[in-house]
Amino acid sequence: MAASVRAYDEQTSSGAQVGSLTFNKPTGTVEGDLLIILMQTDGGNREPDLPAGFTQVYKGEGSGNAHLVCYKAAGASEPSTYQVTISGVGGNTEACGVLITVQDAETDSPLSVDGTNGTTASTHVFNTPTSVDDDCFWICKFGFDGGDGGTHTISTGGVDWTKGDQVDSDGGSGEGCQLSWYTHTQTTAGAMPALSVDTVVSDGGLLVQLAIKPKAGDPEQEGYRWRNDDGSESTATWLAAQDTDISRGKLSTTRLRVLVNNVGPGRTDQFSLQYRRVGDADSEWEDVS
Repeated sequence: MAASVRAYDEQTSSGAQVGSLTFNKPTGTVEGDLLIILMQTDGGNREPDLPAGFTQVYKGEGSGNAHLVCYKAAGASEPSTYQVTISGVGGNTEACGVLITVQDAETDSPLSVDGTNGTTASTHVFNTPTSVDDDCFWICKFGFDGGDGGTHTISTGGVDWTKGDQVDSDGGSGEGCQLSWYTHTQTTAGAMPALSVDTVVSDGGLLVQLAIKPKAGDPEQEGYRWRNDDGSESTATWLAAQDTDISRGKLSTTRLRVLVNNVGPGRTDQFSLQYRRVGDADSEWEDVS
C-alpha cells in the first residue's frame, strides 16, 4: 500500500526583514508519520534555514527565489509548531510554504528518488526521474518567482496528478512568491508520469520531485501444522495439532503448512522459509524454494 497525505498546514508571511515562518503540526499527526516541509522565500539573498531534526533534500537559490525541501520522522512527542528561520539581509522578504504529514511512508530512508529542475516560462515542465520501488507516492513542488502567477493549473498529467493546494505570498507589483504542490500514486516502479503546470505570466520557477517509499510490510507467523503426504490438498491427513512438533524418519515425505500474516501496511513478499538439522547449531540454514 502506498503512502498518502494525512493532513497539512500552509503559512505565508511578508514584511520588512521577516525572520521566520512557523508551521503548525498538521492535525492527526502520529508517531511514525513522515513530516515534509516545502518552502520558499522571494529573493535568493534571504534563505530558509534547515530546522533542527530535519533531513535536507534541497536548499538553495533557484530562479530568483530561495527554496527548502526537507523531512523528518514524527516521534512519540512532537512540538505543536515548527519554526523555519530565514537568514540573510536585504532584498524581498515574502515567504510561503507547507508542512505535509504523510502516513504509511518509510521513515528511515523514505525517498526512492528525488530531483529538481529550473524553468522560465508560463508552462513549467517537471523532469521525470525514475523510482526504483513499487507503490511510490510522488509529491512535486512548484515554486514560482513572483506573486502574479494566478492560479496554477495542471496542463499535462491531469489524469495522473492531483493538485494538493497552492499558497501565495503577494508583495504587489509582481513581487512575492507562490508555491503549489501535486501528488500521484505509482503502483509499479518507473519514470514519474509527465506533469506540467501553467501560470498566467512567464517567470522563473523551481520544480522538485520526491518519490516516497511505502512503509515496509511486517510478516508475522501465526501458526504451522504438519501433514502426511497421503492425499490431495483437501484429503491428506494431519500428523498433529496446529503448532505441535513431530519426529519423523529421514526418508519420510512430510508436508508443512505455514500461515503468515502481514501486520504492517506494506507488501509482504520479502520473507523466506528455511530449515536446518536439529541439534546441529553450526549447520547452515537452507532455503526452501
